[in-house]
Amino acid sequence: MTIKGLVLDTETTGLNQAQVIEMAYMPIGSDFSVNTHTVECERFLPRKAIEPEAIGVHGILDSDLLSKPKTADLFKVMPLVAQSTYVVGHNVEFDTNAINNSSSVKHNFKEICTKRLAIHTFPDEKSYRLTRLADRFISEKVKNYIDDAHSAKADVIMCALLLEHIVSTLNQRDNKQYTFDELYQLSTEIGYIPYGKKAA
Repeated sequence: MTIKGLVLDTETTGLNQAQVIEMAYMPIGSDFSVNTHTVECERFLPRKAIEPEAIGVHGILDSDLLSKPKTADLFKVMPLVAQSTYVVGHNVEFDTNAINNSSSVKHNFKEICTKRLAIHTFPDEKSYRLTRLADRFISEKVKNYIDDAHSAKADVIMCALLLEHIVSTLNQRDNKQYTFDELYQLSTEIGYIPYGKKAA
């Protein structure tokens, strides 16, 4: 099975050689519409301890993961990650690097970063954090999720809704219907802003 796009988010052991401890994803079609009932979420047992700073962000403890599948089996447990043509996320390069750090199998991802797309679409924003953009542009749609930011499931839903809004804005502005392929090209053309910098 191959699907065109997957909105994806991870929670990890930290910033140092991050491994996935929680991952969620949502398949999306070429119309970029969001179906929150299609989200899948799973936790994983990493090969390293979770950094204290990361626990402060997502609240997941090492002891919470003892009965969970091993990160090395990530692609077996959540196979759509490797079966999607494109993966979409906010700072998605961090997520895909963590996935490849975790799994026993490496995968070459085609990444569409919603942060990069937001920088292109809304150049005058003061912050490009996911929660800030969601609250700014789609607050009514995300009000049930924004308090759970930094859970992978909530972040996937917010990211998918943000992508839907970005695509709608671009379609209207440029008088065309953007495709996954065009969003990928656009995302790769926008300069990378490292996680934690001004536009995070």
